[in-house]
Amino acid sequence: MHSIAYFTQFWNNYDNIQLAAKLLFQLENRWSNWEQPLLLLSCLLHPKYRIHQFKNNSDINYTLFGKWLIYYYQA
Repeated sequence: MHSIAYFTQFWNNYDNIQLAAKLLFQLENRWSNWEQPLLLLSCLLHPKYRIHQFKNNSDINYTLFGKWLIYYYQA
């Protein structure tokens, strides 16, 4: 997640606007094809981050991600 945010920020500030637009388009396509809940879940469960990164956001919590844990375990 951090890398995607970094690349997006980098390319938004890049001088070559055409190249930046093409690369951002590709990055957005990749992001839309990924399993975002699984990526967020892996970040949430990472020992370095855990819930500390999400404690100010009431929309993201362990209860919400419980359904995704069950889904990916069964899938």
